[in-house]
Amino acid sequence: APYDPVGVMLYDRGVLGEGSGERALQYLLEDKGIQVLGVVAVASDTKQADGIKVDRSVTRDGKLSYGPVDKRGLPEKAGHCFLEGDTVELLKQYPYVKVVGCGDLGKMDGRDDYREGAAITTRCFMEILNNRG
Repeated sequence: APYDPVGVMLYDRGVLGEGSGERALQYLLEDKGIQVLGVVAVASDTKQADGIKVDRSVTRDGKLSYGPVDKRGLPEKAGHCFLEGDTVELLKQYPYVKVVGCGDLGKMDGRDDYREGAAITTRCFMEILNNRG
Protein backbone atom coordinates (compact mmCIF):
# COMPACT_ATOMS: atom_id res chain seq x y z
CA ALA A 1 0.00 0.00 0.00
CA PRO A 2 2.27 2.79 -1.20
CA TYR A 3 -0.21 5.58 -0.47
CA ASP A 4 -2.78 4.40 2.06
CA PRO A 5 -2.22 3.74 5.76
CA VAL A 6 -2.17 0.11 6.83
CA GLY A 7 -2.88 -1.15 10.33
CA VAL A 8 -0.76 -4.05 11.55
CA MET A 9 -1.66 -5.93 14.72
CA LEU A 10 1.01 -7.93 16.55
CA TYR A 11 0.45 -10.45 19.31
CA ASP A 12 2.93 -12.77 20.98
CA ARG A 13 0.51 -14.58 23.29
CA GLY A 14 1.95 -13.01 26.42
CA VAL A 15 5.42 -14.49 26.01
CA LEU A 16 7.68 -12.73 28.52
CA GLY A 17 10.87 -11.23 27.23
CA GLU A 18 11.58 -10.86 23.54
CA GLY A 19 9.02 -12.80 21.57
CA SER A 20 7.70 -12.75 18.04
CA GLY A 21 5.72 -9.57 18.75
CA GLU A 22 8.82 -7.60 19.70
CA ARG A 23 10.80 -8.94 16.76
CA ALA A 24 8.05 -8.08 14.27
CA LEU A 25 7.57 -4.59 15.74
CA GLN A 26 11.29 -3.87 15.66
CA TYR A 27 11.46 -5.02 12.04
CA LEU A 28 8.67 -2.63 11.07
CA LEU A 29 10.17 0.28 13.01
CA GLU A 30 13.60 -0.18 11.43
CA ASP A 31 12.53 -0.81 7.84
CA LYS A 32 13.46 2.35 5.91
CA GLY A 33 10.73 1.64 3.33
CA ILE A 34 7.96 1.89 5.94
CA GLN A 35 6.76 5.08 7.61
CA VAL A 36 5.34 4.15 11.01
CA LEU A 37 2.77 6.80 11.93
CA GLY A 38 2.24 5.50 15.44
CA VAL A 39 1.77 2.51 17.68
CA VAL A 40 -1.20 1.46 19.80
CA ALA A 41 0.37 0.15 23.02
CA VAL A 42 -1.78 -2.36 24.90
CA ALA A 43 -1.50 -2.50 28.67
CA SER A 44 -1.08 -5.81 30.45
CA ASP A 45 -0.53 -7.07 33.98
CA THR A 46 3.18 -7.61 33.32
CA LYS A 47 4.77 -6.94 36.70
CA GLN A 48 8.36 -7.18 35.45
CA ALA A 49 7.88 -4.35 32.93
CA ASP A 50 9.17 -0.84 33.55
CA GLY A 51 6.60 0.52 31.12
CA ILE A 52 6.66 3.41 28.68
CA LYS A 53 5.31 6.93 28.49
CA VAL A 54 2.39 7.42 26.12
CA ASP A 55 1.45 10.50 24.14
CA ARG A 56 -2.14 9.82 25.17
CA SER A 57 -4.42 6.90 25.92
CA VAL A 58 -7.96 5.91 25.08
CA THR A 59 -9.94 4.69 28.09
CA ARG A 60 -12.45 1.87 28.07
CA ASP A 61 -15.14 4.54 27.71
CA GLY A 62 -13.51 5.96 24.58
CA LYS A 63 -12.27 9.11 26.31
CA LEU A 64 -8.81 10.58 25.84
CA SER A 65 -6.35 10.57 28.70
CA TYR A 66 -2.90 12.12 28.66
CA GLY A 67 -1.62 9.45 31.02
CA PRO A 68 -1.56 5.66 30.89
CA VAL A 69 -4.44 3.25 31.38
CA ASP A 70 -4.40 -0.19 32.98
CA LYS A 71 -5.29 -3.55 31.44
CA ARG A 72 -9.01 -2.88 31.98
CA GLY A 73 -8.75 0.46 30.17
CA LEU A 74 -9.15 2.54 33.32
CA PRO A 75 -6.96 5.63 33.80
CA GLU A 76 -4.04 4.97 36.14
CA LYS A 77 -3.91 6.84 39.43
CA ALA A 78 -2.29 10.28 39.55
CA GLY A 79 1.47 9.97 39.64
CA HIS A 80 1.49 6.69 37.71
CA CYS A 81 3.32 7.72 34.54
CA PHE A 82 3.97 4.53 32.59
CA LEU A 83 1.87 2.06 30.63
CA GLU A 84 3.08 -1.43 31.49
CA GLY A 85 3.09 -4.15 28.87
CA ASP A 86 5.49 -6.82 27.74
CA THR A 87 5.80 -5.93 24.07
CA VAL A 88 5.66 -2.15 24.48
CA GLU A 89 9.00 -1.64 26.25
CA LEU A 90 10.76 -1.94 22.90
CA LEU A 91 9.27 1.47 22.06
CA LYS A 92 11.71 3.16 24.47
CA GLN A 93 14.29 2.76 21.70
CA TYR A 94 12.12 4.79 19.31
CA PRO A 95 11.18 8.02 21.12
CA TYR A 96 10.03 9.67 17.87
CA VAL A 97 7.15 7.20 17.45
CA LYS A 98 3.71 8.42 18.57
CA VAL A 99 2.31 6.03 21.20
CA VAL A 100 -1.39 5.75 22.00
CA GLY A 101 -2.15 3.50 24.96
CA CYS A 102 -5.24 1.40 25.60
CA GLY A 103 -6.37 -1.44 27.81
CA ASP A 104 -6.28 -5.07 26.79
CA LEU A 105 -8.94 -5.10 24.09
CA GLY A 106 -10.26 -8.48 25.24
CA LYS A 107 -10.40 -7.49 28.92
CA MET A 108 -12.66 -4.44 28.81
CA ASP A 109 -16.06 -6.12 29.18
CA GLY A 110 -16.82 -6.10 25.45
CA ARG A 111 -16.27 -2.37 25.01
CA ASP A 112 -14.21 -2.99 21.87
CA ASP A 113 -16.49 -5.61 20.32
CA TYR A 114 -15.83 -5.86 16.59
CA ARG A 115 -19.57 -6.47 15.99
CA GLU A 116 -20.18 -2.96 17.32
CA GLY A 117 -17.41 -1.26 15.36
CA ALA A 118 -14.40 -1.88 17.64
CA ALA A 119 -14.81 1.60 19.12
CA ILE A 120 -11.63 1.63 21.23
CA THR A 121 -9.33 0.32 18.50
CA THR A 122 -10.90 2.73 16.02
CA ARG A 123 -10.41 5.68 18.38
CA CYS A 124 -6.76 4.74 18.91
CA PHE A 125 -6.13 4.58 15.15
CA MET A 126 -7.93 7.89 14.65
CA GLU A 127 -5.71 9.52 17.29
CA ILE A 128 -2.67 8.39 15.34
CA LEU A 129 -4.04 9.44 11.94
CA ASN A 130 -5.43 12.80 13.06
CA ASN A 131 -2.41 13.86 15.10
CA ARG A 132 0.55 13.14 12.86
CA GLY A 133 2.18 16.55 13.35
